[in-house]
Amino acid sequence: MYLKNQFYLCIFIFSSFSPAVNAQAQDAQIINLNISHYIPLITGQIEEKEIKLLFDTGSNAPLILNDKILQNLNTVTKTGRTRKSIDSSGKITSTDEVIIPKLTLSSMTIPCINTYSYQPWGLKFSPDKTTNTKEEGLIADNFHEQQDGIIGINLFSNKKIIIDYSNQRIIIFDHDAIPSPYNKKKWQKMSYQSSSESLVISGKINNLKAATFLLDTGATASILKPTILGNIDQNLVSLNFNNFKLEDHFFHNIEFQEPQVDGILGYNFFNTTLVLIDLVNQNIFLAGL
Repeated sequence: MYLKNQFYLCIFIFSSFSPAVNAQAQDAQIINLNISHYIPLITGQIEEKEIKLLFDTGSNAPLILNDKILQNLNTVTKTGRTRKSIDSSGKITSTDEVIIPKLTLSSMTIPCINTYSYQPWGLKFSPDKTTNTKEEGLIADNFHEQQDGIIGINLFSNKKIIIDYSNQRIIIFDHDAIPSPYNKKKWQKMSYQSSSESLVISGKINNLKAATFLLDTGATASILKPTILGNIDQNLVSLNFNNFKLEDHFFHNIEFQEPQVDGILGYNFFNTTLVLIDLVNQNIFLAGL
């Protein structure tokens, strides 16, 4: 999860569709995911250099790159601006903004992207270790340094995205019809809040307590503030999002400063749920596998 208050994106252009794309997805773009250490990675190219990018719906910045990658690029243009960001522990960092001429993801080409470097941030937790404490969950900074950068949700502005962990892929499309075979699923629709916290949805815990949640593929596990359950030490709860229900969803009970939500839905949520994000109409659709 990497949060940013402002971003700049020059233009967004999709290349012609590749003939290698699965015909079942019709005219949609398929981008493969590599789920590693509970986070989804996408392989991309900048200046014909292969890079590993974390796909992070908890980030509203289109693209963030490791400083080591930026230093080795020949076509970067500095804008003279700096940007501030804040992580889940409340730490604020400032970085220089630059422009890269082109990013390639599979058969998709995105030119002229304003980006900036990031610093290591956040906490990593196991998605299912019920005895995991905050101290046990904290990891070394080099966990995030192993990635070359971050793709935020707004890189796909004005598109629709299906996140499918079970098949390790995301589907990008812009028409109203949901691509096959996902059109056969029973999707439950709800709106989301779009703010500095990116994609936030409302739901109920144990059918009683109303709460807000950040959809965050960059989180290695789901996290819930202890005060939401009245400081009751409970890790398994039921969730209800507009009648889309999940039973015995595991949360780490951890206090965090950012983002300004009650909980974070991380790896174990996406690993059991299909998520369709409509960035045009600001809707979320959830379905079972």
